[in-house]
Amino acid sequence: MNYYVALPLIAVIFNIIITTYVYARNRHSPVNQSYILLSVFFIVWMFFDVFLWSPIDPAWITPLLKAQSLFWLPVSFLFANFTYVFLNKKRDGIYYSFLAFAVVASAISISGDMVYKGYTREFFGVGIDAGPLFVPFRSEEHTSELQSH
Repeated sequence: MNYYVALPLIAVIFNIIITTYVYARNRHSPVNQSYILLSVFFIVWMFFDVFLWSPIDPAWITPLLKAQSLFWLPVSFLFANFTYVFLNKKRDGIYYSFLAFAVVASAISISGDMVYKGYTREFFGVGIDAGPLFVPFRSEEHTSELQSH
């Protein structure tokens, strides 16, 4: 039994509760809709960690890591989207460049070994062996989060 799996599991449960509350309060508000979309991507991303940190067949690890990247790569764009909607800011070139980057990065991530080269077994679960584009993609995420403010 891996006790470290409790950390992402608690985060998933906590986020589901908050997202359900926001959904129940006013799901038709554009701000709430953008928050719910962002939160759902966080929930799925953390749910993948629950699986990856659990004892699973090694044949599933690489496909799960690639599938997980479909949810962590667009998070920066979804955060920027939430910020634009929250501030009632008109969508501009920066917004659409983040969208294009998220789509391209997600396609690159699932199609090859440029983001994930492999994995290593760690004491908590699975550690990532970063490919050559992992660090640039992570750096762009932080840049987009800063730009959206």
